[in-house]
Amino acid sequence: IKIGPKVFLVEPNHSYRASGGPDAQRAVESSFAQSIRWGFAPVAVEGDRVLLDLTPFLVRDSQKLAEQLGRSNFVGLGGSASAGGPSAPYRFDESRSAVYPDRTRNFPQNSEFEVLATFTGGPVPTSWGFGGENGQAPDPNAITVHLHQSFVELPGSGFEMRPFDPRSGFNAFSYQDFSAPMTAPLMQRFTRRHRLAKKHPGAQVSEPVEPIVYYVDRGAPPDIKQALIEGGGWWNQAFEAAGYRNAFLVKELPEGADPMDIRYNVVNWVDRAGNPRAFSYGMSYCDPRTGEIIKGVVTLGSDRHRQDYLLAEGLLQPYKNGQPAPAALRELAIFVRLQ
Repeated sequence: IKIGPKVFLVEPNHSYRASGGPDAQRAVESSFAQSIRWGFAPVAVEGDRVLLDLTPFLVRDSQKLAEQLGRSNFVGLGGSASAGGPSAPYRFDESRSAVYPDRTRNFPQNSEFEVLATFTGGPVPTSWGFGGENGQAPDPNAITVHLHQSFVELPGSGFEMRPFDPRSGFNAFSYQDFSAPMTAPLMQRFTRRHRLAKKHPGAQVSEPVEPIVYYVDRGAPPDIKQALIEGGGWWNQAFEAAGYRNAFLVKELPEGADPMDIRYNVVNWVDRAGNPRAFSYGMSYCDPRTGEIIKGVVTLGSDRHRQDYLLAEGLLQPYKNGQPAPAALRELAIFVRLQ
């Protein structure tokens, strides 16, 4: 919003709502706080349009990392904190930080900004934290990381919110509706999900208007990539039971496509160094108004298939003196990636 000479980046409070009409909604808006994320002084003004310099908003410690890095119990990237050791404060060093052009891009429905951010201070070298032979930063007193922020266009109308059922295994999206009847819960819960609609609504089984498509990282090892594509396709059995044919597709990310483009749901392959224990996780960009998943993001650690191989060793214990490891170990590890 623009007030006088200033432009504010405002985050509405979607946790409290009223479905009973504009008067009820105004009452809710006046009862709960919003958050002004940032204030800008326009560089130029032309009618209703303003030109803003985003640099101060981007080049800062937006994630409060200095506080986290300095905690005495923080385990550094490849290092470890000494038990009960003193805190070692870090501070954001603007002189060693800047917008990172190689990862700052614009797409039809989203703009991506990345910052090279440096934090200085910290522990005495070699005592604990990031430095040393196993550390992932050469100097524990100068930690440089990448911070990323996304500006995403919200989807249009037409998404049908679905009440949350705890038996479904989905994640809940919730808010308090002050227009709910006295006999109904104030807290309304809905399912976070992709938009999916039948091309032929009256048919028992129909193709979707738009399928849900996930794209696998081109950098994943070929056998793992094929397992991910094949295994992901098994979800179509569940969708077909729900009345959809070819509703969930898994493909290799097209050459030249950018995984930061909000139009691509992605399965990212991330190389990691460390112990054999691997981590994989999923997250999503969701519409804060409805819970619609705009983009799904799965991150698979590169140690994952090695961990599966170790599990296969423990389960099968196939080794015999003088004989190589049987192919069954690798086959089992690949099969796990199909799941």
